[in-house]
Amino acid sequence: MFNFRRKPGITTAQELAERLVQLAQLTDRVKVAVPGWQATSLARQISAMDQLLVQANEGLAQSDSAGETEQQLLDQLRSVAKDTAQALSSASGAVQANTGEIEAELLARAGQVAGVENRVEKAREEYFRQAWPQVTWPLARGWVAIKNTGGASTNEQAGSCGTNAAQEVETKQLDAVYKQLVKANTAVLPAPWASKVNAELDEAYPDLVLELKTTLNTSQQRHLPVPRWWKWAKAWQWTLYVIMLAGLIWWGMNALLKRLLLPTLPMPHIGVMPLAVVALLAGLILGLIATWVNYRLVKAGAYRRARNLRSYLNSLVEDVLQAKLYARLESHIAEHVSLMALANALAE
Repeated sequence: MFNFRRKPGITTAQELAERLVQLAQLTDRVKVAVPGWQATSLARQISAMDQLLVQANEGLAQSDSAGETEQQLLDQLRSVAKDTAQALSSASGAVQANTGEIEAELLARAGQVAGVENRVEKAREEYFRQAWPQVTWPLARGWVAIKNTGGASTNEQAGSCGTNAAQEVETKQLDAVYKQLVKANTAVLPAPWASKVNAELDEAYPDLVLELKTTLNTSQQRHLPVPRWWKWAKAWQWTLYVIMLAGLIWWGMNALLKRLLLPTLPMPHIGVMPLAVVALLAGLILGLIATWVNYRLVKAGAYRRARNLRSYLNSLVEDVLQAKLYARLESHIAEHVSLMALANALAE
């Protein structure tokens, strides 16, 4: 990033002038980054840099032996820069190694506050509620629809109880993980600087919570197409249903006509079983098997749609965390790294 090593053709005066400009920038940036620096371990280094800048301006203007003065100032500048780099480094705490686990927990807690899991569960239930009546056995369609409607209303009534208390608990859990992550990431900063970042992010926390709660409400709804296999499954179920009804009616008509001593309808046999009975049993058994297979497919489809929706909603939550938290943390850490690099380069 920075390279102040002596280049061919560069005089001591030119090198000193370049380093003094960078030293002044380093001093100003440290003062801005570290609030109350006068009461910190960096106070001596910052004061030394200020004194060196003043001394350089006065010494170069008044000294008769400019070469010796310039070399002395360069040596002092390197010493001060080295001390400043060490002070920035020694003022830093130990970086917490498992920040990845904290970030994963923060995403989970933020998702709870945003209501990700509630939306995912509703989407899964809605998928099942729409699909199952379409692909189930026609005789059970009305019963399934009534059961799903009743179950949904019951769940809504149960879910409305204790919502506020649950939200308060989730917000407190998010706050604890939020502070833990901020503390872990600001451990590399000098104490006053870290305190400033913590205070800044504490003030931004209510905005983060509000943004999380409104993001999913304002996001565009994803309209997903109805799976094509629903249509084919429905047609197959109705085909089996018609075959079963035809066999039942055929067999029932013959039984009634025989009871009334009237001529019966022609009845082919397959082996020893009348064709009507075969159609009745085949439609019934195959219909039940198809219903079981469709149930498994609907259940898998519901969980797949829930998984995709969870991934989409988590990406929205991550965008909020990036804008409200990570971007601010990264800017401070990047500034600290830049100051360290500049001080080390000046010390070479």
